[in-house]
Amino acid sequence: MPNYPEPALNLIAGLRTYLEFQSDKEYLRKPPSGYLFPGIDLDQELNSIQKTVENGEYTSEYDMQVDIFAMLLAARDGHLTWQGDVLGAFAFLRTTGGLAAVSADGQQTPQIYHYSK
Repeated sequence: MPNYPEPALNLIAGLRTYLEFQSDKEYLRKPPSGYLFPGIDLDQELNSIQKTVENGEYTSEYDMQVDIFAMLLAARDGHLTWQGDVLGAFAFLRTTGGLAAVSADGQQTPQIYHYSK
């Protein structure tokens, strides 16, 4: 799926508005000493994605959406999320049970079984 600049830039503008409601943007940008994760400047990262769009460097919509998703994931905040339409196009679910690995005696290599509830 090609990346078309005009809709891509509209999406980025919408994400800017969305990110304005992220109350800890400054904290994420400059985390305090001892914070477990590296800082991330969401605005700067979104600017970088926008430049890539403007320069026509994305070969597909998927690539752009992966970059946006990865940027938000780097904030390590489960409440800050976005899933683009291309990323959510397919879902692989096992709806009729699951798999179990069981060893007959706890020593033998486990065998794989399908089970249903």
